[in-house]
Amino acid sequence: FFFDAEGARLYGFMHPARTPARPTACVIVHPFMEERQDAHAVLRSLAVALAARGHATLRFDLYGCGDSEGDWRGASLARWCDDVAAAADLLRREAEPAEVALVGLRFGATLAGLAAGRAGASRVCLAQPVVSGAGYADELLLAHLAAEMVLHRKAGTTREALAARLAAGETVNLFGYDLTGALDREIRDVDLARAMAGADLRALVVEVARSATARESREVKDLAAALGARAT
Repeated sequence: FFFDAEGARLYGFMHPARTPARPTACVIVHPFMEERQDAHAVLRSLAVALAARGHATLRFDLYGCGDSEGDWRGASLARWCDDVAAAADLLRREAEPAEVALVGLRFGATLAGLAAGRAGASRVCLAQPVVSGAGYADELLLAHLAAEMVLHRKAGTTREALAARLAAGETVNLFGYDLTGALDREIRDVDLARAMAGADLRALVVEVARSATARESREVKDLAAALGARAT
């Protein structure tokens, strides 16, 4: 179904509670660019599992993403945070829960953290969150160049050159998405640990390790510390 958010229609999919409803309902916030496509089946399975355990769950596409209306080039972090808040309001109307939790993956987790207050969420689950926006922006550029290397056996430019174009206000196409200089600046300014310091909510922070010997991310540990005693 579609629902209205700030003058655009967003596409959503509701998973009603399959057992007696629990007091917490969940909004899932997807990651970005190619990560959104890669994570679709996982997040759908998560929504089904949450609903089976009594948590009404809403999956939706942010402005300019998936089946929702809007031009990705015209998006902003504020716009996407408003989308998360609109999704939470819709879930309250439809499921009438006692509280709403935001569940996000990667940059979707970052948005969940940034939007938690605006959405009136009392709980968040941040899975592999992007804590440093600057680091994430550089990762996107490097991944783009790596994809070029695979396709053409050489990169047509450098990370520094792409970063300079964005800093000059130009638009760079990454994985079929037009990243504007304005959005790049917004992303680079994100410091999730600082933004969520002392937030009045319960938080579960999940870090995915690729091997048993992997070290914990310093950034994720800093985020958990900033959230305080109510974070797990």
